[in-house]
Amino acid sequence: MNRRCAVIGSGYWGENHIRILSNLNILNTFYDKNVKNKLSIEKKYNIKSKSINSILKDNSIDCIFITTPSDTHIEILKLAIKYNKNIFVEKPLVTNINDLNELRKLIKNYKKITMVGHLMIYHGAIIKIKELIKNKIFGNLKFIEFFRRNFGKIRNNETSFMSFTPHDFSIADFLTSKDGKSSFKCIRNNYSFYRNKYCYDMGNAKFLINNKECYFNYSWISPEKTRTINLYFEKGIIVFDDLKSWDEKLLLIKSSKNNIINSEREDINRNFLPINSSSEPLEDEIKTFMNSVINSEEVKFTSIKKCIDIYKNILTAN
Repeated sequence: MNRRCAVIGSGYWGENHIRILSNLNILNTFYDKNVKNKLSIEKKYNIKSKSINSILKDNSIDCIFITTPSDTHIEILKLAIKYNKNIFVEKPLVTNINDLNELRKLIKNYKKITMVGHLMIYHGAIIKIKELIKNKIFGNLKFIEFFRRNFGKIRNNETSFMSFTPHDFSIADFLTSKDGKSSFKCIRNNYSFYRNKYCYDMGNAKFLINNKECYFNYSWISPEKTRTINLYFEKGIIVFDDLKSWDEKLLLIKSSKNNIINSEREDINRNFLPINSSSEPLEDEIKTFMNSVINSEEVKFTSIKKCIDIYKNILTAN
């Protein structure tokens, strides 16, 4: 692969993209309006920045990675579409319904490869859970509980729901969808204001995703950082804790009675399922995007067209 990629935005997460693309030897350049960020990245990765116009007009650059703040995504997306680029855009895709509707029209007949950065479905533990569900290791899945909490970062143009739950929404859809078909229904979204009077800080929501009950607990004012998923089956429970080591990220909870629904606490057995992972999820995600570009095949789970329906439901609930 040649140096066909450019990153727009080199903040905390944008630099991770720059690091991986540089390691893969396919990074051409980047853009950042923050002079301090720009000079730091140029020095650290021995690469020169360019203006957005220069990037877009350069025919040797056909892949654009958009890692700027979410409220800037729509304007950059419109430019990338105008210049017929392959597009990787970080989550959240957009932050309001009007932008989403505009994007839907722009992308309807777009032929280039697109992808939204829902990192977690490229996570080894999530892929393993999908396999366990498919093989019905614990029988039928009943419902899923998501917990995503931290102290900060407070944003004034993006609620805690929009900041945190797109990751979990994409995980829920990935784990429960069949044959690529998806359905979403918001039952409720309860939230509260505490530190931020412009955007609510915490809450909980219930959705039916592919006819499975999914509960989302989110907060950017929690004194404890939490990133866990509880999956409840007929015969057991799976707990995913992303803050644990790879050997302890997946906990399988079984019952000696082979039916956890009718079991007591003393019947419960707990065992970790180690996950072998030789690469980080972001690298696997970027490689998936680049392989789709090379083979001219739409990204299976997280193309912009696929994610528009997900974001319609997220934004409506928001």
